[in-house]
Amino acid sequence: GSFDTVGGGISNAANGTTTTVGGGDSNTASGQDATVGGGNSNIASGADATVGGGQSNTASGAGATVIGGNMNLASGDWSVVSGGEENTASGRRSFAAGLRAKANHQGAFVWADSINVAFASTGDDQFLIRAAGGVGINKNNPAGALDVAGNGFFSGSVGIGTNGTGGFRLNVYNAGSEGLRVATDMAGGRVASFGGSGIFEIDAPFVSGGRLTVLENGN
Repeated sequence: GSFDTVGGGISNAANGTTTTVGGGDSNTASGQDATVGGGNSNIASGADATVGGGQSNTASGAGATVIGGNMNLASGDWSVVSGGEENTASGRRSFAAGLRAKANHQGAFVWADSINVAFASTGDDQFLIRAAGGVGINKNNPAGALDVAGNGFFSGSVGIGTNGTGGFRLNVYNAGSEGLRVATDMAGGRVASFGGSGIFEIDAPFVSGGRLTVLENGN
């Protein structure tokens, strides 16, 4: 093509217009103004697309980028795969990284851990994280799926143990025996608890001297 450049390497091809392959092995830049920096068997076929390196990566969307890794695909326009393996960013302006993350929708951000199972977006503009070791905010040893060191604020409603809020600001549901407890570090221990068995108690439940216990039958 016109004004194409191959800097070095072996079996590389720059056959679009003003395309560039920096080096490596068996790389192809075919989209207008596309670039492959290096690596092996990478393809930049979209206009203004870029593959930085790695192996068997493809950037086919307009302005799409695969930074590196193995067998990654950025097919959405202006999409990005930052690295990892077998990730796909097919939505417009989407982002995928990790292992088998699939950002299939517009504006989706999908990050997947090392579990070898596909983790895919289900709608536009989602921010999805699969992290079997937990997500820590302001801490590096999360004790659960989400562990926050600091304050949290919610302007909307919250559902715990349920996929809905039931029209309440706080909706807590558990099919087992667990309920909701409000506690304090001050003398007296628990302030109030709502047991899964229908018991409502104030001040130190199940402890002699507790101030009030209301059973499910009202007694």
